[in-house]
Amino acid sequence: MTNKGDDKRVAVQKSWVRGKRTVSITIQYLALIFSSFIALLPIIWMISSSLKSNIGIFELPPRWIPTEPQWGNYWHVLTAIPLLTYTKNTLIVTFSGIVGTVISSTLVAFGLARIRFKGSEIVFYLIIATMMIPQQVTIVPQFLLFKQLGWIDSLKPLIIPEWFGSPYNIFLFRQFFVSIPKVLDEAAMIDGYGLLRIYWKIILPLSKPIITAVAIFAFIFFWNDFFRPLIFINQDSLKTLTLGIQDFRSAFNVIQWNYLMAASTLMLVPCVVLFFAAQRYFIQGISVSGIK
Repeated sequence: MTNKGDDKRVAVQKSWVRGKRTVSITIQYLALIFSSFIALLPIIWMISSSLKSNIGIFELPPRWIPTEPQWGNYWHVLTAIPLLTYTKNTLIVTFSGIVGTVISSTLVAFGLARIRFKGSEIVFYLIIATMMIPQQVTIVPQFLLFKQLGWIDSLKPLIIPEWFGSPYNIFLFRQFFVSIPKVLDEAAMIDGYGLLRIYWKIILPLSKPIITAVAIFAFIFFWNDFFRPLIFINQDSLKTLTLGIQDFRSAFNVIQWNYLMAASTLMLVPCVVLFFAAQRYFIQGISVSGIK
């Protein structure tokens, strides 16, 4: 027979362990909530400022919730600049870049992960090594090359290079492809599949999480890219949203911060919507790729 005192002592110990675990989890969640709030603070202030007058932004003490929201700031942004033209150019660059990045990077990564040849590891390391070269170093040779090709002041310099692979994305795809069992390839070859058919019918369908993650990364990069359009584009009809907002900022003698914040908020919305729509695949792709 068990001693009632021992049972009581065990119950007390279990209760203490559960309480300790609850306190630990609560502290972790509070820390995460606080960190998230700090990270979101600039975005909250941007949205708040977009609904104020230009003078109201600088009043002290600051008001986080405007007493009289200036919804007309958004309408002014939509009518003061050719926002639809800038959005169209940005969408062309963004979606063309995403398609080019995914197709080219997956093809290169598939070759490095599935086709074993002499020096394949060296080729992979050389591709990864190019990530250490700053963009500012290569921008001048690129500009001279694109000038010779007659691509300056067009969208081609922003689109066509993305169809030749991205080192970082190649690394992500290659690490994911390596984690896929090669038994699937061997079974497909027995059924008469070639390499391209294996790539299209087996590898890509199993790689939806990492493809989604890379597509979101690419979307954010192309959507927010400012440096390359600034170098290669001069025509107003070809400018992207980032350049359009920059011009909108310099269109006034005094910077209208409320209009600028409204334009920035509108530009942020697609990134937020895309992330929440595909966050399940995004988190799954990030957690699996490169970690086996």
